[in-house]
Amino acid sequence: MPELILDPVNRYGVRLFVGGCVDRGDGSSFRRKAHAHVVEANKGWICIRSAKRVYINGTTRPSKLVWHEVAHCLVGPSNWHNKTWNRKRLSLIKENS
Repeated sequence: MPELILDPVNRYGVRLFVGGCVDRGDGSSFRRKAHAHVVEANKGWICIRSAKRVYINGTTRPSKLVWHEVAHCLVGPSNWHNKTWNRKRLSLIKENS
């Protein structure tokens, strides 16, 4: 299930790759639960290791982990876990809850 179409996320111009990394393909592994590509060829992609982390349990709503990574894509690499990034993350969660 490499690319997952998820309207609430895709409307921000962000794409989801589930089950590996878009750079290395389906089944590839990486250390964290998820990461965002914010520069270079795959800019705007979020990679999530496991499909179980995409949705809030028992719903079709994106998880906080997904919104965390979307915020990274939207604020860019110069705002890594700072106040600008956190404001964007919180606004995404609020808008989409």
